[in-house]
Amino acid sequence: MLEALLMPFSTLALPDWLFDGGPILWIIFVFAAILYWQLADLLGQLQCSGSHSCWLCRHHKCEQLVAWVSAAPLLGLLGTVHGLLNSFEVLATEHSTSISQGIAQALITTEVGLIVAIPAWILLLLGQQRCQSKLEQSQ
Repeated sequence: MLEALLMPFSTLALPDWLFDGGPILWIIFVFAAILYWQLADLLGQLQCSGSHSCWLCRHHKCEQLVAWVSAAPLLGLLGTVHGLLNSFEVLATEHSTSISQGIAQALITTEVGLIVAIPAWILLLLGQQRCQSKLEQSQ
């Protein structure tokens, strides 16, 4: 099904690992776009001054983003499990030449999940520190 959706893009020079990662990889990409859009919005809001209640709202948004950032490595883990399950299915059918596809899918999604999460954690921590200091100053 994924191949049918991506057929128009097959003429583009996309790396093979984008297709080898399976559907979980594409879910991680969509998740990452939403996450970084939310982080950019938060960091943009931290540039302006505001009242105490405004900073409380921003602090609440920081707390919500902690849950979002925490989900990124979990999505990578989901891709790992999915890829390993594919590998075990291949083992069960005794076509051992295809095992590497499942393992590649497992490793790619794990790597991308961490690549999404680590910079997001850093940006979020910077935002939380700035938000906390502004919250304390506004009291």
